[in-house]
Amino acid sequence: MWLIKLHIAVSILLLLYIIGIRMLFDEKIRDNLSIWGKNNSSKLKKFFGNIELIFFMFVPILNFLFSISLSLVAFGTKKTMMSMYEQSEKQKQEDCHESN
Repeated sequence: MWLIKLHIAVSILLLLYIIGIRMLFDEKIRDNLSIWGKNNSSKLKKFFGNIELIFFMFVPILNFLFSISLSLVAFGTKKTMMSMYEQSEKQKQEDCHESN
């Protein structure tokens, strides 16, 4: 029983953390995600509006990883986001070359 209570408590705390970060840094998150060249604001709204979010929030490992990645985007600078984007593009190209 204590494990279930711990699981629910951690999930609720991380959910509150994610909601707080999104409320405080919404514009900065949108700005940093605009590097990928897509209209992410509508995708973020759609993601946070779906019922799948409920299932996602009560898996503590995914919840914790999402909290960390959201914190990186919220507190990161534009330069950091550009370097992360360039690394991901480079990794995609290397993976494509290795598979061929």
